[in-house]
Amino acid sequence: MINPFYMTIISFITVVLIFSLGWSGNYQDLSLNLILFCLINIFLSALIGFSLRKKFKFEIPLMKDDNIHKIIILIYIGYIINFLYAKELPLINVILGTGSYYKNIAMIPTIYPILTSINVFYIVYSYYHFLSFKDKKNLFYSIILFFPIIINMGRGILIMTLISCALQYYSHKKIIITKKNIIKATFVLIIILYVFGYIGNIRAQPKNMANIKSSERILILGNATEKFRDSIIPNEFFWTYIYIASPIANLNNLIKYQQGDNGSLFEFIAYNFFPQSLQENTVDVDQIDKKKYLVDDTFNVSTSYMIPYYQFGWMGIILYEIIFYVLFFLSFILLRKSAYKSIFLSLISAVSLLALFDNVFVLDVVAIPIFLCFIFTFLNKITKKRDISDEVDIKGNMTK
Repeated sequence: MINPFYMTIISFITVVLIFSLGWSGNYQDLSLNLILFCLINIFLSALIGFSLRKKFKFEIPLMKDDNIHKIIILIYIGYIINFLYAKELPLINVILGTGSYYKNIAMIPTIYPILTSINVFYIVYSYYHFLSFKDKKNLFYSIILFFPIIINMGRGILIMTLISCALQYYSHKKIIITKKNIIKATFVLIIILYVFGYIGNIRAQPKNMANIKSSERILILGNATEKFRDSIIPNEFFWTYIYIASPIANLNNLIKYQQGDNGSLFEFIAYNFFPQSLQENTVDVDQIDKKKYLVDDTFNVSTSYMIPYYQFGWMGIILYEIIFYVLFFLSFILLRKSAYKSIFLSLISAVSLLALFDNVFVLDVVAIPIFLCFIFTFLNKITKKRDISDEVDIKGNMTK
């Protein structure tokens, strides 16, 4: 199953446990109110997630999509045009240490975010078809669609997309928890986290640390404690700790110093639920000074709850949760018989899993793929195509 409520539980437990390691000297203990909020969220998510678990089963489409390769060609043409426009490749710049900083490379406005969003959608969509029909061609499509994201150094996009695909995989497979599977999963996770840190060391190039060993930079930036420095744990894993712990540490810092009375209801909805491309035309995106409450400017994300609390305090966080899940349930009802339901669930579950990192729901690469689920469902209804089988067994096989 692809259960966003279970993802919330995993997210909150993981973040709190990782934070409790205390590997950074910058972070204070979590406030009692924040700990209580985490516990209540875990309890409610467990209650709702267990009650609705049968609604989140993996379902397969009735028909294969034989046109994915045509879309991939168009996506690659779009990237080629973007790279010609920019006259630079982010990955090459980072490897060779030349040209513009990868985040400052100017792609075609508006077109590039839409292109990247479509790319993300078709990675998840192709992988969904691979799981459904066991056609390795679709797996190949998913893999080659990752290349543009890697070339653009889109680490956050890469992780979010991999999470969505992984959730589909575990939803489709009947996973038996054994000692052997736990060891395998742990081994794979360690490799992924090490690679994540290794890439972080390559990307982190502060001018004032040019003469410092790359693997030492993150320890300085994150103020690593002697406890971590004296351990046998490779420095690469400190990236994982600091990325997981810093958002909730920043939220904790905000709660300590800010009461929350800034903004209108419209601004609240726009900041927390409008896609970023739409926010730029509706609200002043620079109005909220996040840096003011950061523990360290280097690590500037503050969970999904930072802006809600900044605007309306704890009532803002409660309102955010209510609106988010109302939108989720309305969307789920509309897509319940759609071939795109599993894709929607994998994307929204990734949002839930990353809730204590940042509000990825407003990112174009999440919002637009979710919107495409509705568009394609609507088009299927116009053409009177049935989307999914009436009954699907636990392995994803059609039974009717």
